Amino acid sequence: MERDINMKIVFIGGFDRLYDEEGKAKSFEKLGCTVLRIKETSFSKKDLDNIKSWEPDLIISAKYLIKEELLKQLFSFSKEKGIKTIAWHPDLYHFPCPVANELRLAMVANKHGLWEADYVFSPDGCSDSYKFYERCGINHRLIRQAPYDETVGVYSDSDISDLTTKEEIPILFVGSMYDINDPFRKYMVKFLQDEYGDKFLWLGQTEHQVREERLSTIISKTKIVIGESFYFPGYWSNRVYESIGRGGFVIHPYVPGIEEEFKDGEECVFYNRWDFQELKKKIDYYLNNDEERSIITKKGMDRVKKDHTLLNRCKEILEIINEKGC
Repeated sequence: MERDINMKIVFIGGFDRLYDEEGKAKSFEKLGCTVLRIKETSFSKKDLDNIKSWEPDLIISAKYLIKEELLKQLFSFSKEKGIKTIAWHPDLYHFPCPVANELRLAMVANKHGLWEADYVFSPDGCSDSYKFYERCGINHRLIRQAPYDETVGVYSDSDISDLTTKEEIPILFVGSMYDINDPFRKYMVKFLQDEYGDKFLWLGQTEHQVREERLSTIISKTKIVIGESFYFPGYWSNRVYESIGRGGFVIHPYVPGIEEEFKDGEECVFYNRWDFQELKKKIDYYLNNDEERSIITKKGMDRVKKDHTLLNRCKEILEIINEKGC
């Protein structure tokens, strides 16, 4: 991708942690781009002037959460100079019926904030989402989540004494508890607690409790990682890629489309959502089949490293931009 080597990218966001915008910025740099990082929370007129004088090829932000007047000036400048603006939103945004977030939908329909960008990338991967964005005149493209490539397959021995003193964890779930008209996670956790007792460990009740090196360390002590995402066809959490990429053997409820990312029984294992007896059957089987579990774990990790890192996602974005003659 010779054309991308000298691209100048302004990235507006948070760069304190790899799993915010820093991993994406570093990945673009690995592809040969020059990245100017600008902190979103303190974006000022001085930053805007700096962007104007720097004259980038692309402007990227996850949410463009800056003062409205400055945002108008930023988009006006980009259009005047022919600089493409990108919103790379990391999470599910379009919630389908029966629960429609009216405020979110209004922002899209009115092209407010990040929806004014020339391109909107997000992991919303369902035909309902595609149709909705098309009706609203949004140039939306599917870009899956992914871990930073240097975190894949890397052993870590971080201090996790505040999380557990166990040398081996048979079954692990990492994630907060939500109940957005979808009680599945609550029932799943309760089932695992009741069925497996102290063999089951639940972490991640707070956002930053188990991340980066600490996540790698906890997974290295775990036999089976239970995955779970807010249910939406074509969407699954970044925890899937993070867990598999860090050497976790993952059992995850089937979601339409996820088989395009990972092969069931070869790179991870799926079960039918709400069928907890099937989940138990698969947990019990793989707890007692170390060799088979190890083979699947290795294949899954190799798949993430090959196809599902932020390097892959950044390449996808640049290819899409270049298709349009940018």
